Amino acid sequence: MTPFSTHKNKPMNITLAFNAATEDEECYGERLESEYVQLLSDTINSLGHNVECLEMSRPGDQIVDDLVALSPDLVFNMAEGTSPTKRESYYPSIYEMLGLAYTGSSPFLLRVGIEKRLTEKIFAIRGVNVPRGAALTRRNNQIPSHLCYPVFVKPNAEGSSLGISRENIAEDPQQAKEISSRLLEQYPDGVEVEEFIKGREIQVGMLEGCPQKILEPVEYEVKIDEHNIMDRRIKGSTDPEHIVQTHCPAPLDDQERQTVLQTATAAFQVMQTKDFGRIDLRLDEDGQAYAIEINPLPGLRRKSPLVTAAKAIGLSYQKIIASIIHSATDRYGLNRSTDESYRERPKQTSTNDQTDSEEKKTTHD
Repeated sequence: MTPFSTHKNKPMNITLAFNAATEDEECYGERLESEYVQLLSDTINSLGHNVECLEMSRPGDQIVDDLVALSPDLVFNMAEGTSPTKRESYYPSIYEMLGLAYTGSSPFLLRVGIEKRLTEKIFAIRGVNVPRGAALTRRNNQIPSHLCYPVFVKPNAEGSSLGISRENIAEDPQQAKEISSRLLEQYPDGVEVEEFIKGREIQVGMLEGCPQKILEPVEYEVKIDEHNIMDRRIKGSTDPEHIVQTHCPAPLDDQERQTVLQTATAAFQVMQTKDFGRIDLRLDEDGQAYAIEINPLPGLRRKSPLVTAAKAIGLSYQKIIASIIHSATDRYGLNRSTDESYRERPKQTSTNDQTDSEEKKTTHD
């Protein structure tokens, strides 16, 4: 794949698909606040494309009517849906049925990836290291006796740290049962119980249209939690610098870095991730990396992990979006992004330069 664009072509008509946040709910990922939508729209427009924003939280027949009327060359998909486990795969399934090109991974990956235990099961069978665990439902809520404690209990089919808290760590079977019963009341689609990996929280992003492709590991060090758990409260904090310290590239020795990157690369390959994505890992005290989950539709806010990692190798926000568009258009054989400057290879920069002073948005989705 040629990095970024190769020559100037006529602008494309791009539809930015998203689910809008409403005033009465928190917006940490699945639903996009207006400032986030504006950032994406302005950036795509700055690349020379015509942009139409399409809110997708409506009946499917209305969405189809709008997509047919717009007839976009490409859908820039950031819509994660509002229904339970099928939500992320719903809209890409519509795009495919309509024969529309779109950014991001297939409905298959988006459907499988939302279920954490199913994803880990596939990883394990394909040779990617994961914690031992099990999925529980209200009808099948027996915790396997072979698990070693402590264990971590979490919703099996949620994103953006919904239901994630340090209080979800159980030190014994009785505590695990109490936590899982409580969470099953809140999340009837099921919960996952897995052996808790004591260690470091590492996230690895991927930009398929970038020459480096697998980006530098990002580590989040949670200062107020010895277990290093990025819960929903921390992600939504308005003053995270006092709570979370971000390291990019993560301070890893050669062996740790190799293990983390190999695990992430294998996970992306197993799931056939397209255009962009993120793998969340835990690195234990012995230097073993465990894949925890895949996010095939990661956040693209200014301080999201993938954006932080891309900036660490010299990519501006504009180039990140251009890379995603280029990767998708290359796959579909469409026109490339219009700015020739995106051909340049990213350069290494100091990690001290990665934080823009004007970036106040703090979500790490």
